[in-house]
Amino acid sequence: MPTPSTSPSLVPTRPVSGACPRPSGLRWSRRVAVVLAVPVALALGLTPSATAAGGDNTVVAVNASLSAQPVHRFSWDLERTTGAGVAAHNAAVAVSVGRGARTTAMAWQIVLASRTGLDVDAENMARTEGSDCLSCDTTAIAYQFVVASDADIDFSPRTQARLAELRDRAAALGWSAEPSRSVTARADAIAGEVRDVLAAASGPRAGSRSARSAPPGVVVRRMVDHH
Repeated sequence: MPTPSTSPSLVPTRPVSGACPRPSGLRWSRRVAVVLAVPVALALGLTPSATAAGGDNTVVAVNASLSAQPVHRFSWDLERTTGAGVAAHNAAVAVSVGRGARTTAMAWQIVLASRTGLDVDAENMARTEGSDCLSCDTTAIAYQFVVASDADIDFSPRTQARLAELRDRAAALGWSAEPSRSVTARADAIAGEVRDVLAAASGPRAGSRSARSAPPGVVVRRMVDHH
């Protein structure tokens, strides 16, 4: 099975992440965060280091701050694969500890499968966990876009620029002060734009089994979990 690889000529795929700094005296909370995050990731069959592996995009956000400061983790991953046996995995995990914690994890993955059959092994998931939470706001959002074609898939500079714009808009959502439902709705709207851009760039594919709501040639998987 060929090893998926990221194309350097397309939209940058390096994860974009950020978090408000925790107070310096909360070393114990950091230990709690590690204790919680590792089992959650392992329960999914994933680890934070999986982000570096080809075909795997995993985002783990942990908030153990006592000052109710928000924590946001975001990743935008574009995978280009060729041939049969395509496999890709996308996951968002958000963990909150303590009172008033707002934690957001967003994982976005685009899989371009060129010269492949209908058998694309793509997995998408979102998971939230909370411990000793009072008024916590914990959200995990995972979007996966699979574009399968019998021919090579290539994007024009205009399409690349459009995807980069959508990536930046999606990354900014985590810092929004809006209610989580509003943030999720805005993320869904951006995901619809991403879908349309990919459909226009790739064109229809004969024999596609895409969902009715998705344009021909693009399969969209969405998972949202809120705690």
